[in-house]
This record gives sequence, C-alpha cells and structure tokens, in this order.
Amino acid sequence: MITSKETQELHDELHDELHDEIHDEIHDEVQQEISEMPLSSREDMERFLTVIEKSARQWHIVVYPSLVAFVVLAAFGFYLIYSLTSDIRIMARAIDPNMGHHMARMTDSMQRLSVDVKNMSADMRSLPPMLAHMEKMDVSVQNMASYTGDMNHSMRNMTVTNDHMRHSMQRMTNNVARPMSVFNRMMPW
Repeated sequence: MITSKETQELHDELHDELHDEIHDEIHDEVQQEISEMPLSSREDMERFLTVIEKSARQWHIVVYPSLVAFVVLAAFGFYLIYSLTSDIRIMARAIDPNMGHHMARMTDSMQRLSVDVKNMSADMRSLPPMLAHMEKMDVSVQNMASYTGDMNHSMRNMTVTNDHMRHSMQRMTNNVARPMSVFNRMMPW
C-alpha cells in the first residue's frame, strides 16, 4: 500500500518534471519565434512570453492538485480492489465443498415439505364437519359447566354441614368427657 510519504515524493517528482517540461518547451518555442521576428515584434513577444509564464504558473495551481487528487484516488482504488480480492478469497474458503450435496438434500426436503403441505390442505377440507361437531361440543361443555357449578354449590353446603357436625361433636365430646373421666377413675382396670 502506498504511504503518504511515497505519495508526497511521487507528487514532488511529477511536479518537478511537469514544471520543467512545460517551462522548457514554452521557453524554447517562444525564443525561436522571437529570434525570427523583427525587433518591435520581439518586445511584443517578450510581453507575450511573460503573460504565458504567468498563465503557466496559474495552471500549476490547477494541474498539481489535480495530479495529487488522481494519485490519491488511484491509491484508494488499489486499496479497494485489494480488499475486494481478499474478501472474495475469504468467501471462497468459507464455502462448504459439500454444498452441492447439501443443496440436493435441501431440494429433497423441500419436495417432502410440499407433499406434507398438500396433505395438510386435504386435512383442512375436513375441517367444516369438525366445526359442526365443535358447536355441539360447545353446548355440551356449557351444560357441564352449569352442572359443575351446581356441584360446587352442593360441595360448599356439604362442607358447611360437616363443619357444623364437627362443632357439635366437639361439644358433645366435651360434655361426655367430663362426667366419664370421673367414672374412669372409679374403675379398677
């Protein structure tokens, strides 16, 4: 990968080469044309050369940053391509070599699933008669719920009655136990 130092060196090298080439070419061409011209035209040409040199400097302001941007974009493009190839290599290693076998098994499973879904849809067709039976069962369950409520009420009554019986037995035990304890003391066995 290209470092920023290498990028700067490349930029400086390109800058110097381009500057020298452009300057030398323009200077040589202008000097040749100036030497072929009459003296009054030479002065005009020297002014023209001065203007061209100034415009060349202005072009440097545009060209050099463009070159730097191009180099940076090229380096970034290289990095993207490199990372893409490494990602593809990782993906290729991650792909299971038995994928064809697994896909065939998955196809078989899908076919079995299709058959099972067809069977389920056939079973669903028998659902309306079952719903009619369910309505009858609903009525029966409501009756059972009513009977269960009645049984619950009866059990509550039985519980209350048993509680009264227990209370009565306890009082009777207390009433009988005192006199019997006296008789028990009199018995020898």
